Amino acid sequence: MKKILVPIDFSQAAMNAFKYALKIAESLNCEMEVLHVYKFPVVDPYMPVHILDSLSQEQQDKAMADFIDYVQNLAEEDHEILEKIPMNYRLQMGFGTEEILATAKKIKADMIVMGTTGASGIKAMFLGSVAGEVIEKASCPVLAIPKDAVFDGSIKKIAFPTDFSEENHKALNYLTELANILESEVDCFHVDLSHTEQYTHKMQQFANQHPANETVKFEVIDGNNLIVDMEKYAKDKEVDVLAMVTHKRNFFQELFSFSHAKQLSYQSTMPILGIQSHLFT
Repeated sequence: MKKILVPIDFSQAAMNAFKYALKIAESLNCEMEVLHVYKFPVVDPYMPVHILDSLSQEQQDKAMADFIDYVQNLAEEDHEILEKIPMNYRLQMGFGTEEILATAKKIKADMIVMGTTGASGIKAMFLGSVAGEVIEKASCPVLAIPKDAVFDGSIKKIAFPTDFSEENHKALNYLTELANILESEVDCFHVDLSHTEQYTHKMQQFANQHPANETVKFEVIDGNNLIVDMEKYAKDKEVDVLAMVTHKRNFFQELFSFSHAKQLSYQSTMPILGIQSHLFT
């Protein structure tokens, strides 16, 4: 991993995300690209172009200086880490989701770490959130940090719900490598909604396809509601990050089969790591 993209919108969630990103960048020995997306202010439509261009440049220069100061103040408590991490700053005019996705692709980001303020129900379905949309559509894994997440400076445990699919095998390989670097462990689990023994056997077969690794544990739990049971499992196990494979969906699929990872990114109080299924094709 070489580069982490960190979108900043000056919210508490973004501040939390920045702290997570610092720790990950330090552990992975990679650089950070800090991005703020803004909309250009309304100006007099009759203003001469050369004056408009000058105004725009002047505002951008000041905004960049203020932005760099803001980010460095965020890292004041972690100044020793900041000195070790190559950090680039980027101000981009446009719309949040589109610019984050485009920037990630342009700089070939290996991970996006961003805040999410959350939403729920019909509002989340139709209006969405920037983090929820980015999780689904990004060209790299996305770590979404809720505003109420509390970071103690380390990621000790990552939980990964599996449906035993081939893409889940590949995602678990990715998580195992990440956990080894972060010195954390992975709890791979399946929520059995049918209450049968077959899923215990499937989990054993799933585990047998992965090399023996002390950092990875496998478990089947009984449940009645996938989202509720996943969050309860993560809470009971004191999980630091809940990782999930995500899929791209069109509008009608969205209505009838709402992405679990996207739904969790609106509702959860713990960080969600979305790993896109298309990364494994």
